[in-house]
Amino acid sequence: MKGFYFILLYFISLAGFSQELPPVINFVPNIYEAGNQNWMISQATNKNLYIANGSGLLEYNGAQWHLYPIPNNTIVRSVKAVGNKIFTGAYMEIGYWMKNSRGLLEYTSLIPQIPGGVHDGEQFWHMEYMGDVLVFQSFEGLYLYNLKTLEISKVDNPSGAITNLFKGEGSIYFQVMAQGLFTIKNNKTQIVIPPEELIDIEIMHVYKQGDFLQLISRNGDFYEWNGKELLRNKLELREELQNQSVFAAVSLDDNSLLLGTVEQGIYHVDEDGKILLHFNQKNGLLNNTVLDLFVDEDNNIWAGLDNGLSVINLDSPFLLYQDNYGNLGSVYASFQTDEFLYLGTNQGLFFKRENEDLFTFMEGTNGQVWSLQLVNNNLFCGHNNGTYIIKGEVATRIYDHSGTWVVKNYEGMPGYYLQGHYNGISLLREENGKFNFLGMVENFPHSSKFLVSEKDGDIWTVNEHKGVYRIQLDFPKTQLKV
Repeated sequence: MKGFYFILLYFISLAGFSQELPPVINFVPNIYEAGNQNWMISQATNKNLYIANGSGLLEYNGAQWHLYPIPNNTIVRSVKAVGNKIFTGAYMEIGYWMKNSRGLLEYTSLIPQIPGGVHDGEQFWHMEYMGDVLVFQSFEGLYLYNLKTLEISKVDNPSGAITNLFKGEGSIYFQVMAQGLFTIKNNKTQIVIPPEELIDIEIMHVYKQGDFLQLISRNGDFYEWNGKELLRNKLELREELQNQSVFAAVSLDDNSLLLGTVEQGIYHVDEDGKILLHFNQKNGLLNNTVLDLFVDEDNNIWAGLDNGLSVINLDSPFLLYQDNYGNLGSVYASFQTDEFLYLGTNQGLFFKRENEDLFTFMEGTNGQVWSLQLVNNNLFCGHNNGTYIIKGEVATRIYDHSGTWVVKNYEGMPGYYLQGHYNGISLLREENGKFNFLGMVENFPHSSKFLVSEKDGDIWTVNEHKGVYRIQLDFPKTQLKV
């Protein structure tokens, strides 16, 4: 789906909250013209996305959205694309959609095929498939749909509410509260973790790490089942997620995890439990309550939210810095060294070290920064107040007249620099680490935002009102040659 997205990236940054994050694309309900809540996401072989939405089945082909309400006009809770069929689960309804000759989806209900029908008020919250079998899950039961014979059977599961359904490595798992964690073998249930180990733990995600089964609970606890006992792990991560509820999770190919919470958006954590990234409503995510997480075929992360949809490109070569509160202002220039990232804005110069999240204002640089350039190992800052040399966390003004656009090396003239100003061009000379102002180029009062210096001594500049100039100086004087 990457080809479908046009992203305008603004290189802006945070000074009151932040982290450098991959780009996030948001789809508000007004864009896709359907309900706020998005409960589950799946992708077909043609790369179309299908979303279980509060108003029906939502289809996205990368350019257009299409909503298909189900016949009883209820909330679609689950969706799974298998072959040329899109299966959905809703209130007292399961079935599938297929394209007709006009390319539109048409619905076929599977309710008449369910032995004994469904319970009054039964809702189908989740579905998974493995091999030739699709499993529908409601709180009341599990239903197996054979994709070859097209027959439906009900699993004889232990009594109690089925709280969730999981697809692990080679197995389908489900939890029955107060009864334990089970798997399905040959259409029969087998206990995996007994109830005395789980007690009242509600499982939200099951995955393998090494030889053992890993569990994530709703309250953010992490466990490992070694076949005999349930052991707590990732305790430091649990502390960082304190008072947060995990509602969705997905395992990535690099063994890292994405955790979708009810209160604070999405956490990307490595296999050891270290938080790598945190996306929430303050830094770009559309909403903090995550109902589902899905990885599409291009490795984009889709988040079904309580209000809208967000898409995260973890593989992006770009990182974004968002100044949602206007602490930095408008960014006009940036420069990165081995130790610092500098941002020049309309409010001054800001900096931060690589391992820091917050930007710090550099004292004495209040006002408009126009440029940052490294020339002969000197970092020049073109500013409304003149020209500064930046060393680490310190700015030293070396030219105090109003308005420096840019500083360039004067080619062929070692130790000399050209400055473009609001009202012309000037010369600087560096001697023993000190800079001396040699004066403005005479009889040239034009704004010089762009400068090019050639080895033959020619200087080129452009003025938005007057056009392009080629300048030759009577060097070392600042007089124009006749």
